[in-house]
Amino acid sequence: MENLDGQIASYLLSRLKEAHPFRVSRLLLLLDLEHLKSTGHRVTGFNYVFMPVGFYIDRFPPFLESLPGVEKVVVKDEEGNPVGGFFRMEKEVEYTLPLEIRREIASLVEETADLDDQELNRLIMERAEYRKLLTGSLPGWT
Repeated sequence: MENLDGQIASYLLSRLKEAHPFRVSRLLLLLDLEHLKSTGHRVTGFNYVFMPVGFYIDRFPPFLESLPGVEKVVVKDEEGNPVGGFFRMEKEVEYTLPLEIRREIASLVEETADLDDQELNRLIMERAEYRKLLTGSLPGWT
């Protein structure tokens, strides 16, 4: 796997075991913000779409589904209607991610493990950097 964004998302998913794209996207944004703070630039090239009440990564679920080793799981009700879902690593893949990025991902997963999705989202929305992202005024974000 050569694509850095794919490597990062896949490695993050392998650390989480399984997760909804909502949670994965929140952790990716935190990773980008932390990396920006320490290095002056973000680590991914994802196209985030920011709004006052939240954000999303453009075309993210299909991107996750396209990654080697990633499986999309659809949860159905008693009648067989889809009611939810998540992604998980179906098989091991080889990573060429730098050790520092792996450490940053492992740290983020550990720090946020006890947060539910609402708490994780609130953690991001309350950051001063998020307000700057909304206005396009966060230095180094491009």
